[in-house]
Amino acid sequence: MAANLNGTFDLTQLALKIVESTYGIVIVSFILVLFSIGGFIYLLSKSGVFSTFAIYAERTNKKIYKQIEYKEALISDVSLTEFKGAMEHHVKVSKLENFLKYRNKDLDVLKYALFRMDSNRTLKLYERGKEYLEKDPITKDFKFKDSMTLEKIKRREKIAFIIYFLLNFIGGLPFLVQVIITIYKIKYIQWFSLTDQVLIYIVFLILSLVIVTFLLNPRAAQSFLEMEKITETSD
Repeated sequence: MAANLNGTFDLTQLALKIVESTYGIVIVSFILVLFSIGGFIYLLSKSGVFSTFAIYAERTNKKIYKQIEYKEALISDVSLTEFKGAMEHHVKVSKLENFLKYRNKDLDVLKYALFRMDSNRTLKLYERGKEYLEKDPITKDFKFKDSMTLEKIKRREKIAFIIYFLLNFIGGLPFLVQVIITIYKIKYIQWFSLTDQVLIYIVFLILSLVIVTFLLNPRAAQSFLEMEKITETSD
């Protein structure tokens, strides 16, 4: 039964027009996927899966605390006195890893992030740009490797910008051609289906993101080096 508003607006006819339109199936499919995802998340919340994850995380944290306490107790063992310095180092690493929620055995990296205003972002930038970073063997300060310069970073950014728009333009060409075919009602042309057009665009979009991310990793390294430091104040 058609639903009418003021006797003029027919929802059934509107739905049929959407389905019959060129992108109707895509729109309907997108709406159905959203409803499916929402329903799936709702069922997960009702099933207690999220609370199970929370309990697991809490148990993991308690386990880590116990391991750290055990390591600290071993430091006081007289028979291990000659290893005390190294053991204290590992305990510091474990504590900072737990505090920052980040696994890395390099104490200098952990200390660097600890003294930055946004430690989480600092560590993410480090993961992206560590290939282009090195530590001074004396001061332990981080710096660019000799193979990387600011000029190279700017050059890579320009290349990334060009590649991103070029690949997305190529990926969107099937849509553009389809629009031209539709507007001018060009017949007898075998062209990509709507599904193929979407898949082609997604492939080129993903490819562009992968390439651009790689090209911008040195910029991430630069941002890592420029992260704002916590200002230490004395009481």
